[in-house]
Amino acid sequence: MEKYFVNIEDINKTIKGTLTKQQWIAQCLVKNCPSFLEKVKESKILAITETEIGCQKGFISRVYRLTIDFDDIDTEPFKCVLKIPTSTLLSSCDQAMKAGEDSDDEFITPQEVAMVHNQECKFYNSYSKINDFKMGKVYGTQDIIVNVQEGRILMEDLSSNGTNLDTFRTFNIYQVESVFNQIVEFQTFFITSFTEDWKQNFNSILNVKDLPFFAKFALDNWEKIKTFLPSSMYSDIEDHFFAMISNWEDIFIHNNNLIYRPSALSVLAHGDLYSNNVIFKIDESGNPVNEVSAIIDFQGIHENNVGYDISKLLFFCTSPDVRHEAERKLLPKIYKKLKKNVLSKGIQFDMSYELYYETYLFSSIHFALADIAHIGFSLEQYNQNDDYIWKERRFNLANRICKGIRDASDIARVYKPDWLSLKI
Repeated sequence: MEKYFVNIEDINKTIKGTLTKQQWIAQCLVKNCPSFLEKVKESKILAITETEIGCQKGFISRVYRLTIDFDDIDTEPFKCVLKIPTSTLLSSCDQAMKAGEDSDDEFITPQEVAMVHNQECKFYNSYSKINDFKMGKVYGTQDIIVNVQEGRILMEDLSSNGTNLDTFRTFNIYQVESVFNQIVEFQTFFITSFTEDWKQNFNSILNVKDLPFFAKFALDNWEKIKTFLPSSMYSDIEDHFFAMISNWEDIFIHNNNLIYRPSALSVLAHGDLYSNNVIFKIDESGNPVNEVSAIIDFQGIHENNVGYDISKLLFFCTSPDVRHEAERKLLPKIYKKLKKNVLSKGIQFDMSYELYYETYLFSSIHFALADIAHIGFSLEQYNQNDDYIWKERRFNLANRICKGIRDASDIARVYKPDWLSLKI
């Protein structure tokens, strides 16, 4: 690698805040990025600088944008992204989850981080090219060996051609449809795969034993949500909210078993499909358009039902009216597309739309609860009390939560009324 650097001693320099050497960065790019290789044929690496860009976004990763400058001033700098997993609580969630305590307090064990990160690496190394599915390029990965080896992922910088939406900006119906089309392509690939190795290789980071932890945050956030709304908007559903929280473990177990129902399909789910992980293309002014540029961050990859990713996207990323419109207009459409795709591959497809929709509904109950547990992170961004725009955004956020809980209770009333009784 020495021949690619102006200063040979730089190969052993590390990216600030990490154990990653510049030599590893260059090695991955030379091997797996043709555009970078073309640059270093005519020029040498002068410097690699890092900027942390994961603040307010990552929970178990530190994310850096790397800028590589060359000695030939006519050679455009090359940019890429380095993701380093961590078991410490990052600044984006320390206030929400630790009430201002030390942001380096551990909230997930190193072993759990290793499992999640190594699964993500395995996914990229096994499924980096899925037909018609848009994902960023990955140039290199390294597994975690706890207390021995740092984990890392080096990937494409998508910021020049795309952006994600802030958490307070909801997806419109056309953006939702674009993401849904990507979900269909992703699901088609695994339903029609000639092997089912993926079913054994990827496990969910979330287990039933974790739910009491998240239930506490959901209950705390419910009290915050109530301060943004008149009581008339939540008083009639509050008992149902408490009941569903008390039954969350049963809800979770029931949903995990949906894939075993006759004619049901299981897929590899992205697992964390919300605004931070969906990149939309941008127009000339840098504003997001309706077309997906890439789906990113596969830390949550695991086997689940066909409604899992769909319901998370709708409950976490849309307003209630867009969610309802998508349920009515888009779900039948993408079901037909999925069925057509699978049948065109010569694979049997026996899942009825009724069963497909039911998996979405049951997943929706889980994500209505998960949304309020998660919303504390977003609420920390809505703390400008003297700004009427932020007050309106908090109201919209709280309204979304309450509409989600109301819809979840309506679903439970039809399918699982016992979930609306407080479990002691």
